[in-house]
Amino acid sequence: MKELSEKKDRRRTTSLNTMFQDMELEVLKQNIFNKHKQVVHEIDEKLDKIFDDFLIEVNKLSLNRFEVEKLFDDGLNGKHKSKAEITVKQSDKPKKFEPRVKLPEKHFQPRNALLTDLFEIKHLKTIYHIFIVIFNLLLLNVLIADFADTGKINIGLGPIITGFGGFHYALIIWCMMQTVTFGLFPAFNIWSVITRKFFIKSDFAIIWHMFSVLIVAMYMIIFTLVFTRMVIYFDMAPASSVAALMELVRFLMKSYAFIRTNVPRILNSKNKLKTDDNEWNKPQSNGKMKTIENFRINEKRLFPTFGQYVYFLFAPTLVYRDEYPRTKQIKWKFVAKSFMEVIGVIFIYSLISERIMYPVYNQFGSQGYEVNFKDLLASVFNSMLPGLLCFLCGFYCVLHSWMNAFAEMLKFADRKFYSDWWNSSNFTVYYRTWNVIVHDWLYLYVYKDLYEYVTGRNRVLSLLLVFTLSAIFHEYILGFTFKFCYPILFVMFQGVGVVLIFLTKKEHKAFGNIFMWLAIAIGMGLILSLYHMEFYARKNCDFDREDWRNYFIPISWSCNGIKFSDNWEMKMHF
Repeated sequence: MKELSEKKDRRRTTSLNTMFQDMELEVLKQNIFNKHKQVVHEIDEKLDKIFDDFLIEVNKLSLNRFEVEKLFDDGLNGKHKSKAEITVKQSDKPKKFEPRVKLPEKHFQPRNALLTDLFEIKHLKTIYHIFIVIFNLLLLNVLIADFADTGKINIGLGPIITGFGGFHYALIIWCMMQTVTFGLFPAFNIWSVITRKFFIKSDFAIIWHMFSVLIVAMYMIIFTLVFTRMVIYFDMAPASSVAALMELVRFLMKSYAFIRTNVPRILNSKNKLKTDDNEWNKPQSNGKMKTIENFRINEKRLFPTFGQYVYFLFAPTLVYRDEYPRTKQIKWKFVAKSFMEVIGVIFIYSLISERIMYPVYNQFGSQGYEVNFKDLLASVFNSMLPGLLCFLCGFYCVLHSWMNAFAEMLKFADRKFYSDWWNSSNFTVYYRTWNVIVHDWLYLYVYKDLYEYVTGRNRVLSLLLVFTLSAIFHEYILGFTFKFCYPILFVMFQGVGVVLIFLTKKEHKAFGNIFMWLAIAIGMGLILSLYHMEFYARKNCDFDREDWRNYFIPISWSCNGIKFSDNWEMKMHF
C-alpha cells in the first residue's frame, strides 16, 4: 500500500511539473511574441523617421522628381554627386512626346492568396468553420420546414436549374470565342513579320500603324457584336448569359493585353527582318555561315511562343508576361476543396433567391397587387443584408476559390487576386484592393497609357475615364444578361463611386471603414431590389416587347408599378 501511495505521489508530482512546464512555455511564447511586436514597432518608427528626414533634405535641395531618380541611379552605381553635379543634360531629358516619369509596372512574385495565409491561423480557421456550420443549419432548417409543410424535400435546385438554362449554348459560344482568340496569335505573328520586313524604317510606317490600330479595333468590335448577338439569339437564362458575357469580356481583355505588350517589342526591334538568300549566306564574325535556324532562335526571343500565349489565355491574370512564377507540384486536394466551395456558394445564392428575394418581388407588376410606399421602402431595406451576403459570397467564390483552383492546376504561383480590402478606410484603397486582377489590367493598359500619353499626366481625368470604361462594361454585361438597360450599376460606378473617392479621402480610419461597409450594404441592397423589381415587372406586365425603346425605359415605373404624378410625387399602382 505504501508503494502504491508513493507511485501515486510521483505521478501526481510528474503531472504537476508537466503542467507548470506547459504554463511556463506558454508564458515564454507570449513574452517572445510581445518582444517581437515591440521590436517591429521600433523598427517601423525608425524607418519612418529616416524617410521623413530624407524628404526634408530633398526639399531643401529643391530637386524635381527626375533629378531624384537620377540621384538614386548614380548612388546605386557608387557615384555620389552634389546638387551642382546633378544638372540634367539635354541628352538625359525625356523626348518631347514621351512622359518625363513613367508609372511603375506590374511585377509577379510567388505568394499565396491572403485568405489562404489567414486561414492558417487557428482562430480565423474556426470562424470559417462557424460559417460552414451556419450554412448547413440554414439548409437543414429549410429542408425540415418544407418537409413539414408539403411532405417533400426541396434542396433548392429550382433556381439553379432555371438560372443555368441553356448552359450548353454558353459552352458552344465559349468554344467558338476560344477558337477565334487562338487565331489571334498567328495573325499577330504575320503582322509582326510584315512590319519588321517593310515598315520598321519606312516612310509609310505611320499609315501602316494607323491601319493596324483600325484593324485591331474592328476585330474587337466584330468579336463583341457577333458573340453578343449569339447570346441574344439563344435567349439563355441569366446565369448562363452572364457566364458567356463575362468570358467574352475576359477574352477581349486578354487579347488587348497580349497585343499591347508585344507591339512595342516588335516596333523597338533594331534589326529589320531580312529574307534575302544572299544575306543568310554571308559569313558571321566567327567564320560560320548564318542559317535560318539562327534567325528562328533570334525571332523566338523577340516573339513569344504559342505555348506561352495559350498559358496566358488560361492563367488567372489579365496581365501578359512571357513567363510567370510557377509552383513545383499541384495540390489536388486544394483544387477539390476550392471547387466544393464554389458549389457551396451557388447553393447559397439559390437559397437567397428562392427563400428571400422571390417571395418579395415575384408579384411585382401584376394586376391587383397592392402595396404602399412603406412596404416598398421596407422591401428595399430588407434586401440590403441579402445583398451584402451575395457580395461577400461572390467575392469569395470568384476571386478566392475559383481563381485559386485554376492557379493551382496551372501551377501559377502569384495568387494575389485581392488584398485586404475589408480593412479599407476609404474607397480609393477599396477599389485598388478588392479585385487586383481587373485593377492591374485597368491600371497598366488604360490608366497608365492615358496618364502618360493622352491626358498630359492628369490623374483626375485619367481616373474618370477608367471609371467610365469599367462602368460601361459592367452595364453591358447586366444589360444583355437581363435583356433590359437599367443603369443602376453605371450610376453607382460613375457617379456615387467617384464621389465617394473624394469624400472618404481624409476620413478617420475607424469611421472610414464603418462608412465603407455601410455604403456597400446600401448599394448592394438598392441594386438587388431595383433589378428584381424591373425583372419581375417585365415578366408580369403586358407591354410592346418589339419596340426597341422599351429596352431603355424602366417598365417598373410605368406598368403596374412606380409612377410619378404631375408634381413628381411618387405613387404606387399595383
